[in-house]
Amino acid sequence: MSGMPVGDGSWREGDLNCMQIDWLLTQPQYPTSLSHEYNTIIGVPADGASISSALDAVRAFVCRHEALRTVFDAVGAAASRQRVAPPPREIGAIEHIVRTARPGKMAQECQEALRTPFQVSREWPIRVVLETAASSSSVRELAVICDHSAVDMWGMVVTRDDITRLLGGNAAPGGAFRRPDPAGPVTQPLDVTEWERSPAGRRHAENALVYWLERFAELAEFAVPADPATVRPAGGTPGDLPHHTLTLSSSDLNRAATTASRVLGASPATIFLAVFGMALCELFDAPAIGVLNLYANRNSDADLRSVSKMFMKAPIVIRRPADGYGPAEIMASCQRQTQAGRRFARVDRRRVNKLRDALIPDAGSPAVARATFNYIPTGLGRGASGLAPDGADETIHTEPVRRLAAALMLMVVHDTDCVHLRLTWRDDLMEPQRAEWLLRSTQARIVELACGSR
Repeated sequence: MSGMPVGDGSWREGDLNCMQIDWLLTQPQYPTSLSHEYNTIIGVPADGASISSALDAVRAFVCRHEALRTVFDAVGAAASRQRVAPPPREIGAIEHIVRTARPGKMAQECQEALRTPFQVSREWPIRVVLETAASSSSVRELAVICDHSAVDMWGMVVTRDDITRLLGGNAAPGGAFRRPDPAGPVTQPLDVTEWERSPAGRRHAENALVYWLERFAELAEFAVPADPATVRPAGGTPGDLPHHTLTLSSSDLNRAATTASRVLGASPATIFLAVFGMALCELFDAPAIGVLNLYANRNSDADLRSVSKMFMKAPIVIRRPADGYGPAEIMASCQRQTQAGRRFARVDRRRVNKLRDALIPDAGSPAVARATFNYIPTGLGRGASGLAPDGADETIHTEPVRRLAAALMLMVVHDTDCVHLRLTWRDDLMEPQRAEWLLRSTQARIVELACGSR
């Protein structure tokens, strides 16, 4: 299967936007390829559609979203540009992204596609596997694999819904994801670049830098000199330090978080973020901690219809509890910063990193703006996330070791009846026992907040 894009017409090209820069700067293998560990996959039922109908649905889907036809110039993240191949007019123009799996071979084909890095300088960031029926004339299911530089989690949901509609089906329940009318314009990566270069975009960028500078200045007041031997880059590289993942799933925690949110008047996301920060302060014995909070960063219906990677991060400073400054004050501070961060997450990280390094010499320390937090409300029922079996009140399990991940990150997947705390950490930061303590401490603090508010 060739990885070279095929199409007719003219190519579009332009500079990278802030979301693309933010991601590519942290990828050690860029610009030749990106790690397969960030590839994402989603299944789409085909319900016996003909092979030609399935291929035409994929073709129309790729036409709709330019991010899926984008390649990057291999000249380094600081100077790189993006080029968008013309939309494929014929089914033959998407043969390079499609694989066919015979009955019983779907899992094998998907794993191969998922574990193969995308060559981002010449290959479209999408692969599609069609599982054919025994007759070979119809398709049972499609699996879509995308590179994370092009498509984020929200975009994978859009992927499933768009292809389902193109096949004549109905989109799955939206859960916590608001779905606009599918008919309408879609935000493309180069649209974002154009806005960022506009007068309004430039004004926004300067205001965002002010917000980031204020957060870094606040952290600098509390920064504790770090041991140089423990200061490493935020991400690992293949063959470097391994990253571990531990997941705690609890239905009791879901009830406690709901109670605490209702009584304290703070969103569940704010409560988990604040409590995670307090636990980190204790873990690192720090007076304050910087946590990079992830935002969907979709501000219009056109954004919501787009598969393009738009997630961005903004810093939240969480102080350790002290006399006269308790959980209520910490929650209020997190709420204010979260609202401001939602507005100012979009920023050129190259400029931000220079400001950070000037203000905080030990910025490489995980205790200084190096922890990451991601809250995902699925709005779906138990087991929907695939992180815990049905009927289990609480489980805790480890996942395979990764070679590339955030240095320290808590992902909270909030189903309607279960919460999953998924902690990923770099090997040199802590022992597994301390990682479990961090999860248990986060859980216990939320339960305590719920009990104390009754």
